[in-house]
Amino acid sequence: MHICFVSREYPPNTMGGIGTYVVNMAQILAEAGHTVSVLTRCHPAVAARGMDSPVLSCGGRLRAYYIPFADDAWRLDPGIVSAEAIGLSRKDITMVFAWSVAEALATLLGREQVDAIEAPEYEAPLSLFQSRRRCLPPDHPFRAVPCIVHLHSPSLSIFRHDDEDLSGEWQQFRFRQEQLSIQWADAILCPSRFLADEVRDWCQLDNDRISVIPYPLGPPLSLPRTSAPPHPHRFLYVGRIEPRKGVFEFVEAAVALAARQP
Repeated sequence: MHICFVSREYPPNTMGGIGTYVVNMAQILAEAGHTVSVLTRCHPAVAARGMDSPVLSCGGRLRAYYIPFADDAWRLDPGIVSAEAIGLSRKDITMVFAWSVAEALATLLGREQVDAIEAPEYEAPLSLFQSRRRCLPPDHPFRAVPCIVHLHSPSLSIFRHDDEDLSGEWQQFRFRQEQLSIQWADAILCPSRFLADEVRDWCQLDNDRISVIPYPLGPPLSLPRTSAPPHPHRFLYVGRIEPRKGVFEFVEAAVALAARQP
């Protein structure tokens, strides 16, 4: 099979949970013998750019395409001269990546067979391709390629739990694009029942539209053995510091627990 992943997060770009998932799944699938294409944003540390110069690994089965978007300061790539992309940047600059993805997918699907495309709902990077595809005739070959949206965390959920502004024009535009991408998906994957229920209500989906598939667990960590006794009041949190992660509740609970210990 040939699977195409879409992710703005992919090495050496800044990584988060979405990028971690894509890196691991792309490697797993390529090592299992499948062909994997990854569409990600260009990076100054990577000389290869565009759809004619992929970075190859896993014997050529894993191909990373670094397509134009913006730098870390959110300045558009000089190679982007499309009036559509520039207009989108005034609504929500992350949608320029969706424009670049739509252009890249048209090239990729036009020259080889792809069995499935998977993208996150966050920032809706697949939405413009989905919108263009809906305008094509029913028998167009692009419509035969399943578009899978993998739920990670919609922007609406992130902003709401982090007490951020929900009323701005660009926020509302972002929320709507993510909602449409989910609703237009041929299949929807989600790692948890809680998130699936939340998105199902928000997007008004039928109960059977979302498939809950937990993330796979890797091999257990090999920790060094030590004879030192564990510290009774030492806690560790690994992750981004933001309210929706439950960090503050975790710290409060840890402090309360430590206070009760002799």
